[in-house]
Amino acid sequence: LPLLWKPAANAKVPAAVVDKPVGCIDLAPTFCKIAGIDVPDWMDGSPLPVSNQDADDQGREYSFTQYQSHTPDASIIMDSMFANDIKCVIYDRSKTYDGTEGELYSLKEDPGESVNLWDDP
Repeated sequence: LPLLWKPAANAKVPAAVVDKPVGCIDLAPTFCKIAGIDVPDWMDGSPLPVSNQDADDQGREYSFTQYQSHTPDASIIMDSMFANDIKCVIYDRSKTYDGTEGELYSLKEDPGESVNLWDDP
């Protein structure tokens, strides 16, 4: 589940590519770190790692993401999980999906996510 972001130049955050799991839950702690304030104890997530070693030091092994989008004509509710080179997306019941659809990929064997294994026994 890629996350692309570019902080403001004055944030002094070096550009980096990190191949470890991260999530949107890490954005608020990252903003706190950039602002130079402590991450509150009640806040989930960790500041985004700036390298794979930094991610390893943080113990990043998996990530979970939830997404919802609702319009008058369609709605999408999906839960995603990434762990151990496996990506799984479950489409919850909504106006658009009946709740049985999903996506399942072996990112090690299929890094381009071109073969959906969801219905493969």
